[in-house]
Parts: sequence; structure tokens; C-alpha cells
Amino acid sequence: MSKRPGGARGASAAPITALCVLFATACGPYYHAPAVPTNQLARVTLDSRATILDVDGLPLPPSRSDSGSNNAKEFFVGAGCRQLTAKYEESYFIWGAKKASKEGLGYGLGPALAKTEVHDYETMKPIRFFIPAKAGRKYWVTATFTGDQFLPRVVEIEQSGDSVGTFLPDVPCNTNTPPSP
Repeated sequence: MSKRPGGARGASAAPITALCVLFATACGPYYHAPAVPTNQLARVTLDSRATILDVDGLPLPPSRSDSGSNNAKEFFVGAGCRQLTAKYEESYFIWGAKKASKEGLGYGLGPALAKTEVHDYETMKPIRFFIPAKAGRKYWVTATFTGDQFLPRVVEIEQSGDSVGTFLPDVPCNTNTPPSP
């Protein structure tokens, strides 16, 4: 039996294709703040419920964590009108002691644990904000969770720590606002 020339060619296509896909996803277009000193940028911070999906239509680069996911809780953006797309997630426990005693199961740890509930909530649609980012300001992406729904907002905070504005979802930037100094 003799080997046919080029028989291994098909077998090497899969690793090359996988390498190309890996390279394309790892080096794809991501949002990067302009290369200027940080005092000329705006800082975006997220509360524990929020995750940023993209900035100006581009995803943030993958974090340097072991998971490789984008779990950034703080990043910089350039000054000007920025579009941030976020999602929110919340998990909480309802301790089952009261429910167990009402059902006549007793007051011990076992019945309480048996009736403990875990509830997970997340926004079904991405939430889009338009932020007129100003250099030196901080923008806190947060939400109040009522137990049924998220009430999302972005709070603008001056360098002094004072809150000076709130931005709600899907409200475009005011184009009449003069640029920050």
C-alpha cells in the first residue's frame, strides 16, 4: 500500500480553521478608550447587578480573568455622547423558616432549609443608555430592583463625589449641551 500525496491536507484544515476562528474572536473589534491621559476621559463603574454588553456598538475587550469573560466593573470612555448597552441580573434567597412553621414543619434548620427559595432575575432585553460623557466625571451604571423589575439608570458623579445627573434608558444625548472644558 502506498500513501496518496496530499492525504493529510484535509486533516490539517480543521486545526487551521479553529486557529483562524480563535484569532478572529480574540482580536476582533473592541471598544477602546482614546489614548489620552485618564484626566481627559470619563470613568464608568458598574454596580454588582450590571454588566456592560457594548460601548458605541463595540464589546469591551475580554477581561484578563481566568474565565475570559467580560466582567469589567470599571473602564474608561472618551468624552462625548456614548451609547452603553447593559443587562442586569439579581439573585436572592427567601429564608424558609416562617413558611416552614406556617406549614407545621417545625422551627429547626432542616425545615427552614427545605422551604428556602432562590430567585434569579435578569433583564430580557438589553438596556441602552446614551451618556454625554464629560472628562473627569464618573458614570455609575446601576438599578433598583423591586422584586419584580429593574429600574435602571446611570448616575453622573462629579470629581467632588456629588451626584449631578441621572440618565434613563433610551433617552438620546442633548445635542445642545456645550462640550465640557
